[in-house]
Amino acid sequence: MSRTRSHSLDAGGLNWNSLPLKLFAGGNAKFWNPADIGYLAAYAGAALSSGQITGAEGDKFSAGKLGSYTVGKDGEIVLGPPTEFTADNIDKFNF
Repeated sequence: MSRTRSHSLDAGGLNWNSLPLKLFAGGNAKFWNPADIGYLAAYAGAALSSGQITGAEGDKFSAGKLGSYTVGKDGEIVLGPPTEFTADNIDKFNF
């Protein structure tokens, strides 16, 4: 099976490293910065494991350079709006 569009996957799985550029080339210009997702996940995990938060709705924690976050319903933490990638800024991101 070969990948013909962004919604189809090879049996081997998803290669995140190339996906953003393929989406951009396909006309999709807004998605979350993978580095920021990982950064936020690391801070949330550290806050949870240290007991700073329990994962309950309303818990607050700091995520370093990303600022403060509040745990939402069902333990959800929203990074924020997606980054808009353009021809002028796409090369500034190392996917």
